[in-house]
Amino acid sequence: MVRKTDINGKLVQFAWWALATIVFTLVVAIRIRLLGIPLERDEGEIRLCRPAHIARHPALQTRL
Repeated sequence: MVRKTDINGKLVQFAWWALATIVFTLVVAIRIRLLGIPLERDEGEIRLCRPAHIARHPALQTRL
């Protein structure tokens, strides 16, 4: 005879695995749709910091 707690424990474990699978699938599906977009975009920060960085390092200063 199977105890009721054994059935409940297996049901809870199955529910957690199902939830994890659903979340993982959702994240992968969203990321596949957004492959053309980089994960991190910090061009604004680079644009603001680059002049100060170049001013501190004369070797980086070039004349066009």
